Amino acid sequence: KITVNNDNGRILCEDIFAEKVQLESDNGRVIANNVRGTELEAESDNGRVVLTNVHIANITAHSDNGRIIAENCHGEKINLKSSNGRIELKEVTGQLHARSSNGRIEAIISNVNANSRLKTDNGSIKVYTPDRLKDVVIDATTTWGSCTIYEESTKQYVDGDGQFTLRLESSNGKIVVAQEIEQHA
Repeated sequence: KITVNNDNGRILCEDIFAEKVQLESDNGRVIANNVRGTELEAESDNGRVVLTNVHIANITAHSDNGRIIAENCHGEKINLKSSNGRIELKEVTGQLHARSSNGRIEAIISNVNANSRLKTDNGSIKVYTPDRLKDVVIDATTTWGSCTIYEESTKQYVDGDGQFTLRLESSNGKIVVAQEIEQHA
């Protein structure tokens, strides 16, 4: 078990294999790069949380005031929450729950391999895919904003068996799923 608590300043955790990793900063970035194990908890009250090349069964990241960036993260359960800040995802696989109270969510994904949910109260949701997602149901819901899935004004997309569901929810913002990864990589 590795535990790092810091009142002021950045926490950088690199090239670690551990059963459980806990990283917490009151004021500063929390960065986990090339971390493997069973459980990761990364939290910053005032600062961004950055996860890259993380292969952990259970991943939890939280920021009160700052964005969350997750790239090349793989787990069974992934929970990301930002109270005030956007969430950026690139090739994150597993049962994903990403929530921002005030901030947009942007994701680049190649496939959905578990039921997942992206939700923001105030902000847009944009999901970019290299090809249309296969064997998936995409459910999009917004109170104030439009829903566009693969250039069609619709709130639902189904491909194949619809084995997994990707739920996209925004109270105040548009939702877009597009096959445009080259422009946003």
